[in-house]
Amino acid sequence: MCILCDKAKSSSGYRSLLERMQADDLARLGHSRSIAPSFTSFPISAYSTIEYPKLLVQPMFEPKSPFATPVSYFQALALNGGKLPSGFAHGATRSIFFLGSRLMLLGKSVARQEGKEFFSSFLLAHFEKSEYKMGMSPEGRVTISADAEKAAKNLLTGKNEKIKISFSFIQENLQGKLLSKDYALSSKLFTDQFKRAGMDARTWLTSTEYMFEYVASVAHFSPHPYMLRCMADFNIPSQREFQNASLGYFQAHFGKNE
Repeated sequence: MCILCDKAKSSSGYRSLLERMQADDLARLGHSRSIAPSFTSFPISAYSTIEYPKLLVQPMFEPKSPFATPVSYFQALALNGGKLPSGFAHGATRSIFFLGSRLMLLGKSVARQEGKEFFSSFLLAHFEKSEYKMGMSPEGRVTISADAEKAAKNLLTGKNEKIKISFSFIQENLQGKLLSKDYALSSKLFTDQFKRAGMDARTWLTSTEYMFEYVASVAHFSPHPYMLRCMADFNIPSQREFQNASLGYFQAHFGKNE
């Protein structure tokens, strides 16, 4: 039994946030449909391998890069051989979670046109047990990968298509790897990543968009911000403890076959 799954389903606050997210996403999808035929700045894509819209009230974890920066925030995800945007944006996510033995993936990249948000990419996909690989080491390293061709509905055109999804998500052993913001700012590796992106690390860590109490120096599965906003419902007292609880979530689902 997964404690976090049970807590998610019983949290009215978490459900409310997910309902609001889905309503916002449907508005973004509607705008995406209206501009896609004439939009030439970059490709717009939106696919789902399951019925959509569908509210899924499950714990969600975002595969994030080590020392994540706004331009390199999520771990890599490829659709039809091309990498989807991995940067931070309001409304964006790259989340994984489980429905029984199924692995679920929700990936959203959000952009704006004339003040309206739209999806540069949207992907809601399920993977049966035979379509993904999951591994765990005694030291607490978790790997989840897939390279699968899936039947999906194109949410922009309404047509059914075949798409190929590829990723290899990792959570390294987190012991000693969750750093205070001040300690992270003393790391040349961290600050240099921001300089290469033309940004200031301190400005990012003190911005209202950055809501985390720590910086992870390794690749990791971060609790979705909506779960952090409902920590009391999950009986977890701090963000650090929630991050460390991520290992227990994947341990509870490792090898599960329902």
